[in-house]
Amino acid sequence: MKAQENHHCVVCEPKHHERNNYYYGKQFTVRDLQLEQHYFLGKMALTNRAILGWGVVCGLNVEICDHTLTVQPGLAIDCCGRQVMVCEPFTMCLESLTKECPGRTYALCLEYTECLTEEIKLPPDECDGGDRHENNRIRDHYRIRLKPWEDKCHARRDDYLPCPDHLKHPASQDPEPQCPPPTLHSHLCHHLECHNCDCCACVVLGQVKLSDPPAIDACTHRRIVYNNSMLFKLIECYHGDLAHIVDFNWRKKTHGTNSRRVSWEWFSDLMREGLTVEFDHMMDPRSLSRHTFIVTLTFADPDSGRIRTERVPPEKKPVVERHENCSRATFYASTDWLDDERKLSALRNGFGVEIILRGSNIYTDNSNGQPRKALDGDFIGEQLPTGDGTPGGDFFDWFQVEAWTHKPVSVQEEEY
Repeated sequence: MKAQENHHCVVCEPKHHERNNYYYGKQFTVRDLQLEQHYFLGKMALTNRAILGWGVVCGLNVEICDHTLTVQPGLAIDCCGRQVMVCEPFTMCLESLTKECPGRTYALCLEYTECLTEEIKLPPDECDGGDRHENNRIRDHYRIRLKPWEDKCHARRDDYLPCPDHLKHPASQDPEPQCPPPTLHSHLCHHLECHNCDCCACVVLGQVKLSDPPAIDACTHRRIVYNNSMLFKLIECYHGDLAHIVDFNWRKKTHGTNSRRVSWEWFSDLMREGLTVEFDHMMDPRSLSRHTFIVTLTFADPDSGRIRTERVPPEKKPVVERHENCSRATFYASTDWLDDERKLSALRNGFGVEIILRGSNIYTDNSNGQPRKALDGDFIGEQLPTGDGTPGGDFFDWFQVEAWTHKPVSVQEEEY
């Protein structure tokens, strides 16, 4: 084995990339052919470390059974941009080391090495006359070993890039607006840096503690290469677990028709039954209130003709119920408001109903240990589930109630 020595890996090392210039009559030497390899290997390494990054690409899962540590096959890129491929399970016995250094913590390091293979015999040299041996191949290989955790190289150090969220401030503070605010492009432009691998070429697969039995943390300090497919999964993971509205109990009556007009009687029954909205997540009952689940009536004032609005007073907080892995919230109107006949004088000519859920202030329940996230509530194009893939947004829907018609009760229909 011919291990690579730890060294700096910088963008401008070497300072110049040179390749062979071919011409008729060119004399090829070992130097020329080595340059041919080094040029393309250097270009590939530069692309890997400067564009893709470094760390574990796939696989390389680590587990400990009794005192045997096993690293599964996988692929990594070290901080110099070199590909490190493990094609078969690697095992290491920790029993003797546990006895020698009980309780000590180590980094499980994967490092790139080169192995010289295919030894061949060469003709004797004219000077010494002895046999000569050389290796015909250089094999890309790896080395897995434990290094003391005290080495500063082993703690994961992700390249820190501050986010423009520092421009945000609590609503209780007086703002200092920037008009216009900086663009995301200009923000990134002032934070571009070329990072050097100024430490070691160890790809940390996990932190090993020599307890009894030994324990492995194969996640916290593992650096990962975020390739395109993984970045897509991260975006899908973050945005995919947002809560959405998937149905509501007035939908079948008010959607699918051009007019959205309903009768007074149907509206009255609906309000007594309650307005129910269904979610695809369990919602935090504390986030649903008269301030976030709002029902408003719009109508023309019979005296002035101006448009007036009246918010329907709730009987109580919206009732949130779990339904399997989902939930539903029901808005109940005040019984006093429902039984108030005086409202007929203003509403008898018909009115509009507007229903709003303030998604930015309605959150998922965090009883499963996951952080609360705002409802993705935008009712875009009147399509369900709601949302545009970002947290927050108001759910808004409406329908029109026709004018009230009084039907006198005949003598035969009266009850005695």
